[in-house]
Amino acid sequence: MVNLLVGSASAKWAMLSPIFVPMLMILGFSPEFTQAAYRVGDSTTNIIRPMMPYFPLVVVFCQGYVKSTGVGTVTSIMLPYSITFLVLWSAFLFLYWQLGLPLGINSGRLRIHRASRSGPLMNHSCKRVRPQAIRGRLCRFGQGPEPKIPV
Repeated sequence: MVNLLVGSASAKWAMLSPIFVPMLMILGFSPEFTQAAYRVGDSTTNIIRPMMPYFPLVVVFCQGYVKSTGVGTVTSIMLPYSITFLVLWSAFLFLYWQLGLPLGINSGRLRIHRASRSGPLMNHSCKRVRPQAIRGRLCRFGQGPEPKIPV
């Protein structure tokens, strides 16, 4: 719903990141991976979203070839492309995750760590990070030693 009402990707990220980043960090996902997953989902739906700034221009260009073209026609034509992009970008993200490739400059290797049964999250740069401590101080994935967290 947010994707239909808010046109700017950065405005949507500003609204959703305070929710998704901490929530997914507690589950063991790095902030870089969270943003990459958001960008995959957002970018694949841009071509079928009527709020896209260039969508009316695409409709007008299509009407130059077929006069009866409307918003629904363009959306239905672009839907297979959107699904294809979603599958391909998701496969690329999965490939990056499997190979442990960095998602950006100074982001370290991409790792996703699940919470163990005892509760703490483990990652490659922080020895132990408890979900309660994530709210107070964030241990950046791939950078520096573990902050001192009382147990």
